Amino acid sequence: MKLRDYMEMWLTTYVDPVRAASTAKGYRQALRHLGDDVQDTELGQVMPLALQRDINILAARHSRQAQVLYAVLHAALGRAGRLGMVAPGLMAAVDKPAHRKRRMRWLTARQLAQYMTAAADDAYYVRLALMAICGLRRGEALAVVPGDVDTARAVLMVRRQVVAGQIKALKTESSCRDVPLGDGMMRLLMSRADYGYCSATTLYKHHQRVLTKARLPGVTIHELRHTCATTLLSAGAGMATIQHYLGHARYGTTADIYAHTSRDALTRAARMIDGLMEQQLGMAI
Repeated sequence: MKLRDYMEMWLTTYVDPVRAASTAKGYRQALRHLGDDVQDTELGQVMPLALQRDINILAARHSRQAQVLYAVLHAALGRAGRLGMVAPGLMAAVDKPAHRKRRMRWLTARQLAQYMTAAADDAYYVRLALMAICGLRRGEALAVVPGDVDTARAVLMVRRQVVAGQIKALKTESSCRDVPLGDGMMRLLMSRADYGYCSATTLYKHHQRVLTKARLPGVTIHELRHTCATTLLSAGAGMATIQHYLGHARYGTTADIYAHTSRDALTRAARMIDGLMEQQLGMAI
């Protein structure tokens, strides 16, 4: 049996029945980065050096995808080892690729205002606003319908997401949340009979058009969510508040992502302390 045939059998048996369709699709996409020479190798003759080579080549271009490929091979070939189909511990000789963090980008408050102005006449203005103003993930924004707005409490009830074109439940309990709505966002959501159904690809294209129209830097559509978070942080919101606003399961996730963006707030705090010391103690710092 060739490696490619075993991997498909592993996916069909151990992944497809228990994992989301989007997860299985991601695994298959990662495996495409293996060279044909490796995929056509007989399973029992797969060499760690060949696997390492292809993982390293991918890591030079896309470190996150290389990590996914490593994880998939580690799980699949580990299973093959337990089944006696390959030597046990085959992947022990393959190094996990390091993750190179891409620097996070976002729009400033002024740029965010420019973005929203440019998007005002777009067919999917509401979907884009849900990401930039309410901090929703793209799949969450695509699933929102007018009935999710609770006018009595002035909140948006985030309960579903779109995955591969289908409405799905959110993965974690913390993702199910009520996002407070300001007056402007409430008026926008209440003024539309529908929010414009579209695919993830279509929303991405419209996001790019809005950036071009507004002459703004090329932030990704997911970075609209980062823009929302950094705007909240700049306005004085605490990490715990932002955690619940974004629907992160762990406080540490929020802190890890946004701690470095709070330097301005720390600087303002230091200046405030300086001012207090000068007022109370007459200290010249």
